[in-house]
Amino acid sequence: MIIALEEGLQDIEKELIRAGHKVVPLYGSSIGADAVVYQNTPWQQLPTAALCENSRAGVLMVCVRNMSPREVRQTVENRCYGTLFE
Repeated sequence: MIIALEEGLQDIEKELIRAGHKVVPLYGSSIGADAVVYQNTPWQQLPTAALCENSRAGVLMVCVRNMSPREVRQTVENRCYGTLFE
């Protein structure tokens, strides 16, 4: 899975790479992404058009505020934030 990652999230980057995912920078990358992982950028300002041009299923947008690296990895791999009634 290709994951576009906002700058400054090194612990999350390490977790995702360790799990075998390809991590690319959120800004300045021309490669399509399966997921966007961000923390500080308002979602309306994320560069989604360029990132999702190669994705048939759309791009999973994951705001990682208050999430551990493990929780982020699980969210990306499951392509969901968890059960509806947790």
